[in-house]
Amino acid sequence: MAALYCQTPQKNINTCLDNFSTQLNNIIPNASTEQNVYSEAWIGSFIPSNTMHFAVGLEGGLTQINMDDLCTAATMMHVSGVPETFAYPTIGLNAKIGGIFIPFDLGISFFTVDTRNLKELLSGIYMSLFVIGGDIRIPLIQESQYLPCWSIGAGYYFSKGGIGCGSPASGIDLDFETHTLFAQTQISKSFSFITPFIGYRGIFSNSNTNYYWRSADGLTIDGTLTKKGSGSQNVSFENSFTSQIFAGFGLTLGMIQLDTNASYDINHNIWSGGLSIRIQR
Repeated sequence: MAALYCQTPQKNINTCLDNFSTQLNNIIPNASTEQNVYSEAWIGSFIPSNTMHFAVGLEGGLTQINMDDLCTAATMMHVSGVPETFAYPTIGLNAKIGGIFIPFDLGISFFTVDTRNLKELLSGIYMSLFVIGGDIRIPLIQESQYLPCWSIGAGYYFSKGGIGCGSPASGIDLDFETHTLFAQTQISKSFSFITPFIGYRGIFSNSNTNYYWRSADGLTIDGTLTKKGSGSQNVSFENSFTSQIFAGFGLTLGMIQLDTNASYDINHNIWSGGLSIRIQR
């Protein structure tokens, strides 16, 4: 991955890591909700029946992350190879089921990524992420020749992971844990084998990020030579609301469905994108 490496003035390392921790608390909910996105606003039967609709597949996504503050902190510690910008990756499994006498669909998503053994290939940083969650979507309008499919829904994701750089002697590690709640609405319309869609999410999250740094040579902070430090940043549900718009399209090839999507966090200026392939009936 090509990257521009930072050359920024020194600041207090704890201030840099406080800022980066706050950014992580905003990014992880976006990375979580990027999963389990289907082009159809809902799968199932508007009128309850014994017909089952299901889908299962693979998905992957990237969420934009500004590395300026982590890069500055690493530079202060003479840790190289941290880019100014990066995309947080996710990859996992998803499934949805609808019908079976219920006029709504239920979805679940699970994914995990761990690149701690690949940091030399990833510009000197390493990360891990585990997410599990699900959603429910309730139809308001069933698609017809002239009308789109329109649904409302809600979901929950639990996320846990970390990001870091450096070596056992000098480096930075951040660990986070996030609970994400969201409500959404989505509209889709099929045209032959193409299904474009657009939607909106309101997201609440409870996030906590802890950071730890260590320096073999030590850093002078407030006139004192210090070789290690730590801190944390928290975001509670009541102070976390953000708005996200998302859109994309799907391609139907028999029972194979290919989807692509992009989302934008309006409050925090965060972009995400994803691809998925699944079997759908």
